[in-house]
Formats: sequence, C-alpha cells, structure tokens
Amino acid sequence: MINGYLVVKLLHILAAIIGVGFTSTFGIIMANAANSDGATPFALQTVSTLARIATWAFTVAIVTGLAMGHLGNIAPATLWFAASLVISIVAMGIAGGVAQPALRKQIALASQGEAALPELRRLGLRSARVGMFLSLLSLTLIALMIFKPTL
Repeated sequence: MINGYLVVKLLHILAAIIGVGFTSTFGIIMANAANSDGATPFALQTVSTLARIATWAFTVAIVTGLAMGHLGNIAPATLWFAASLVISIVAMGIAGGVAQPALRKQIALASQGEAALPELRRLGLRSARVGMFLSLLSLTLIALMIFKPTL
C-alpha cells in the first residue's frame, strides 16, 4: 500500500540519483573538453547547468531525508542518521563555498583566451580534487543509507 513515507522515500531516492548522477559526469565532461580545441567554455557552462540542478536535487534529498526521519520515528541521535545529516551539510558547504566559486572563475577565465590557460589549468586540477572528495562524501552517504551502522 502506498503511504506518505513511501512517497517521500521515492522523492528522496530520485533526488539522490539526480544529484549523484549529474555530479558524477563532471570529470568526464571536463576530460573530454580537454581533448577538444575550444570545447572548454561549453563544457564549463554544461557543468554549471548540471551543478545548479544537482544542488536542488541534493537539497530535496536532505529535506526528504529529514522528513523520512520524522515519519519513520528515527531518533536524530541515531549514528547513521546524524552522520548522514552532518556529511550532507559539509558536502553542501564545500560545494557552495569552494566548488561553485571555482567553477564561476573557470568560466570567466575560459573566455580570456591563451593568457588565462595556466590559471585555468590550476583551477581545473583543484576542482578535480574537490570533486573527488565530494564524490567520496556521496559514496559514504550511500553506504550509510544502505548499511545503517549502529554503535
């Protein structure tokens, strides 16, 4: 039987799939652009568009996760639940405070031509490292949701 909890769970899973799915493509998009002359500005704009959608998806995942916790009577101090919330907030902070500003700067640099290439490459490497860390956080969240560890 369909109930409110299952509807919220469906929205939660769909939001997580969109958020993780979109962000997991960023490295592939940028690697392909690096191998094509003049493709970097388009690739950065594509990543920017996908990042905006992913941010909304991750926000929906956090809200629906909190709703499922409430509907499912999960104590906020439950290890996997609390850890998931903290990791989500940290990931959103890193994405908003580090990754998105770097992406905006990369987009600006990409339009400046050859003179900006060294700085663009430096920011690209930094963005790749930040992206890998955010991916690790996403995988950790998925593992917490699946295994629901306790102390």
